[in-house]
Amino acid sequence: MAVTMAEKPLKDYVFEEMAFAFSGRIMDQVVIQVLERTPTIAYFGDSRAALRGGLFVFEQTGAVGILLSVGEVVRYVYASWLDFQRDSDRRVLHLLENQDCLMVRFFGSNFQQARIFVVENTLRDWLATARTRLAAMPPWTASHFAEAVSRAGICCGHANTLWRALQPGCRIIELDGLSRKC
Repeated sequence: MAVTMAEKPLKDYVFEEMAFAFSGRIMDQVVIQVLERTPTIAYFGDSRAALRGGLFVFEQTGAVGILLSVGEVVRYVYASWLDFQRDSDRRVLHLLENQDCLMVRFFGSNFQQARIFVVENTLRDWLATARTRLAAMPPWTASHFAEAVSRAGICCGHANTLWRALQPGCRIIELDGLSRKC
């Protein structure tokens, strides 16, 4: 689970990477972008996309994990981690609170747009709570944030396991050593 930055150029993505970009002229909106192999995108068929998210707290550091799931027979899960201390990530969190839907743009092996989904933003209400908790925490460094993301990966494993762990009602996860509790 790699840490990604908002507004990262598409040419710098690696396969199976999800990140956020900004769109809109009058009023900014957040768009999710994913680089995936073209045959995998074709395999999505008529499936729908869905979002889940959680705030992972390790010591005095918070990492917001946003997950996107696509597929019915085989589920593909993509994760992106947002750092409240980084201005562009804080802006993403703020804008996500006000959007009803998000556009998800999949780019294929040739970096050309291959598929678009529109997904309901089921994270809106929870994000306000997460931002309030993050704002009350003392500042942390990029290395502390990377440690929190690493701990989330150790505790929850692969993105598919993380998807299952983020059931409704379990949105703030305290990471204590190698265990977790909601």
